Amino acid sequence: GNHIPLFRRSGLAVKQYRYNDPISCGFDFIGALQDIAKIHENSVILLHAFAHNPTVVDPKPEHWNDMSKVIKS
Repeated sequence: GNHIPLFRRSGLAVKQYRYNDPISCGFDFIGALQDIAKIHENSVILLHAFAHNPTVVDPKPEHWNDMSKVIKS
C-alpha cells in the first residue's frame, strides 16, 4: 500500500495495529482492539471501511462498534 510511505514522507511516525490473523485468515479483532487501546491521545488512526489492502478482510459490524468505543475513550 501507499499509505505508510506517504505518511512517513509527511513527517508522521507510523505504528501499525494487528489486523490479519494468519491462523484463521480473518480479522484479528482481539489483537487490533488491544493495539488500538494503546494509541496515544491526539493520534491519527487509519481504518479501512472495506476490502482492507492487501488482506481483503473486513471487520464485522459489531467489531466496528467496539473499535469505535475504544477509539473514543
